[in-house]
Amino acid sequence: MFGFTLLLLGLLMVGCRKQAHVSIMKFGPAPGAPHLEYRATVRALPDFHEEKTYSLLRLPAIEGRSIEIVCDPSFSPWLTGLPRERELTFTVWQTKRVSWHTDDGKEEFSWESEIETIKDGPTLIYDAAICPLHKVRMKRCEIDISHGLPMKEFIDAYKGFSGGPGFELAGCVSMAGEPTTKFGYKCERCVAAYECWSADWKAERTKAASAAQNHRPE
Repeated sequence: MFGFTLLLLGLLMVGCRKQAHVSIMKFGPAPGAPHLEYRATVRALPDFHEEKTYSLLRLPAIEGRSIEIVCDPSFSPWLTGLPRERELTFTVWQTKRVSWHTDDGKEEFSWESEIETIKDGPTLIYDAAICPLHKVRMKRCEIDISHGLPMKEFIDAYKGFSGGPGFELAGCVSMAGEPTTKFGYKCERCVAAYECWSADWKAERTKAASAAQNHRPE
């Protein structure tokens, strides 16, 4: 009887020390989690759904991952004149976008689809990997996400390296847990043009600051 009492007390003490784990939801993917991206080919008749301000292109799902692409002539150069009455061959990048995660491994995510090429039989209609400025093939890789309001000088110069400068402009403010990189295209010539512009701009700023310092009244 005495032994049973000691055993019961021990179990009660262990139960009191053990606390329930509280799972905390955090924005974005878990730190250090690898970014996932898949490239797939789909042959299908274009299925467009017209919305108020844009078109939505839906293609057959790939391994359970749906394909929905927002289209607009301003950022979808292939949209105008695309044959819609026959099957086309699409190569699509599907990127995993995690909206939130918890420390016990749960997460909420979706698949973001991006068209790389469109072919009508053997005819290439569109290729996103070709730099629109330099007409060379760009590299698909992880690029930096840059936050902040771009200065006027940058906007004036951007046309010289807008094909794939190795980073992407985002909103003015980044949120805690938000990814700092994403998959995208990078053109080595655009990167070189941006680095040249950046060096010249920094040199001009340094020169202007030095001139202002020298003309400061004693």
